[in-house]
Amino acid sequence: WISPYGERVFLIVLAPSVARGVKKLLTGTVANTLSRVLFIRRGAIVETRIPHETLRELHESNPQATKLIWFDQVDIPGVEKLCLAGPDITDTQLYQEYLRHGKIWYVVFEVQKRGLVVGITRNSVVTLFSKSTISDFIRYVQEDILKLIE
Repeated sequence: WISPYGERVFLIVLAPSVARGVKKLLTGTVANTLSRVLFIRRGAIVETRIPHETLRELHESNPQATKLIWFDQVDIPGVEKLCLAGPDITDTQLYQEYLRHGKIWYVVFEVQKRGLVVGITRNSVVTLFSKSTISDFIRYVQEDILKLIE
């Protein structure tokens, strides 16, 4: 799906869940191929980013909806990633401590107004964990996710 938003144009790609390394290889290949076809050069189509602060605001605006949070860029020696999961993650001091030591990489939460459970990463990968039609999911991405991208 090609979706204009503000002054930018986004390419929304749907794909079944696959192993992380395979997904990265496939998305990079598709982006470079489309870039060469549309713009006659590689690199015109690039990966998008959602800032850590935006994911933090997303979680903190409705913490009861959050199911799981992954942190990366952890400054604790020997620790690469941290995770909080469960119904009471918002009531823990660990959340504040993890924020002091890392950045939010991935949040899984319920989008109550749409009846969806989704996961979102800082590089704008949106994973759907609940049933939805393709058109409803694309509408969610267009209306709720594109505005989060820096």
